[in-house]
Amino acid sequence: MQKCLPGAKRFQICLFNSPHIVSNNQNHLVMSLQKLMHRRKFIERSLLGAGGVLFTSAVLESCTLKDHVIPNPNGPVIMPPIGEYELDVNDSIKTAIVTGLSMIPVAGEILGGLTEIFWPASKKDVWSEIRNQLDTYVSDKIANDDYTLVGTLLTGLGGSLDLYTKAIAAGDIADTAKQWDDTRNTFVTALPEFQWNGHELKLLPLFAHAVTMYLGLLRDGILYGKEWGFNDIKIQQLVTDLQDRITNYTAYVNGWTQNGAAALQAVTKVNKATCEPFKSLNAYDRTLKLSVLDFRDTWPYFDATVYPAGAKFESFREVYSDPFGSISNSSNNSPISLPSVPMQLPTNVTVWGYNRIDAVQLTYPTGTGPGGVTQTARMGDAAGGSNQAPHGGVFNLAINNPITKVRAYYAAYQKTVGESDPIVGAMQFQFHDGTTTDLLGGLDKGAPGGWSMDTGLIGYDNNVLSSIYIHGIEKTIGSADCVVFGFQFWQSPQATFQAIGRLYITSPQERAATDFHSAFPHLGISAGSISNELKSAREAYWTKKRG
Repeated sequence: MQKCLPGAKRFQICLFNSPHIVSNNQNHLVMSLQKLMHRRKFIERSLLGAGGVLFTSAVLESCTLKDHVIPNPNGPVIMPPIGEYELDVNDSIKTAIVTGLSMIPVAGEILGGLTEIFWPASKKDVWSEIRNQLDTYVSDKIANDDYTLVGTLLTGLGGSLDLYTKAIAAGDIADTAKQWDDTRNTFVTALPEFQWNGHELKLLPLFAHAVTMYLGLLRDGILYGKEWGFNDIKIQQLVTDLQDRITNYTAYVNGWTQNGAAALQAVTKVNKATCEPFKSLNAYDRTLKLSVLDFRDTWPYFDATVYPAGAKFESFREVYSDPFGSISNSSNNSPISLPSVPMQLPTNVTVWGYNRIDAVQLTYPTGTGPGGVTQTARMGDAAGGSNQAPHGGVFNLAINNPITKVRAYYAAYQKTVGESDPIVGAMQFQFHDGTTTDLLGGLDKGAPGGWSMDTGLIGYDNNVLSSIYIHGIEKTIGSADCVVFGFQFWQSPQATFQAIGRLYITSPQERAATDFHSAFPHLGISAGSISNELKSAREAYWTKKRG
């Protein structure tokens, strides 16, 4: 068992082993200015997208030195600027939905944003990208001729939504009512085709997106149908339809997700060295959450009788990284079993290490951690390693700068009593602002002629670190045997700005900046702060759309 480094004190706040972080006030000021410049550059890059820049000057004015007067003594080391802020298709869709649901509803707004994503002017085949997301887990293949039918249905949905949003933009009440009815009929006809017998799981991502758009259409009808001439009986029928669809489609998605998991488990053999069947089932679960279940979770928010003025979307689900290490020689003989999800993000992560990772402990706001705890147990070796730099650390996490990516090294190690199974050798954290911790633990090669696997930086767009699971202790060498990182949904300010920009441009009815301020007061959006670039982008978009 490893011993703490000389002078190590548990829970002592550590300074990184970095020439940039020293204790005198002058260098703290230099560090603050470096952080400030990094933050400004980060925001400048992040506010691009959806045709223009939104609220740039207002946001950059918030990047004042007052934010950094007292640097965190264990703050992250400044990294080179990160790349452009980009989201994959799932997260572009998700942020548009969540952002739209957060505001007082405007007819056609969410559908306008989704139409631009699913059927972009670039003619990119977004739907093919979506339909291939489950290929790893679904053996059946839809023949090209058969998929042509699905593609035709999708084209029909896009065309109907285009006519509907243009009618709203034109302010023609009679045509809006007609196009709404026509679009609803198109969806009612098309939706069963996404439940194609024998291809249900394969089509689940397409089905989820089609359902989301249909629920958005029903929501519009309930909220604005009276203005369009719908009578009370019709509106009540729409309420019933929407609520029934939410219930039934949720059950359908849940059922086929469970069927897929059961089929995968049936063909996955137990192998503790590779953490099976957990590894395969967890990867399946992660893929389904990111491509289907996250959208399912937004459906209740479309119920206009419950949320007539919109509502902030909340999600506590976790997606988990692959397991890194092995459980074949663990002090814990049980299979990997993750704890319940936390209700808030951690406020502190403490890591003990030396030439490998010994243990990890997380602290949460009172009573909000896994199982209702405030602080987890020290997971891993109860006594080995140090929580001081350079091998360990105590990291206090700011609510606006959570950990977004993690990195792990895992390897087999040689000891006089024999070679260990693969264990956790090192880990590293990257924060939302692009800065990182030092590499914690060790980087030695392990066993003679051995190896050290580097996972690279792992993360999922608009998700942040919410938990860490250590399975037990590797019995030969006495340190953490296997680690799994949990992530929860967290829509960053940059993603929100990007979604606001998209919705502002594509909404049939133009929003005022005050609408965005009411929904997102923490972003500092003020009246009159919509940029000229964004206004021009909106005008160009609708000029082209009207033909």
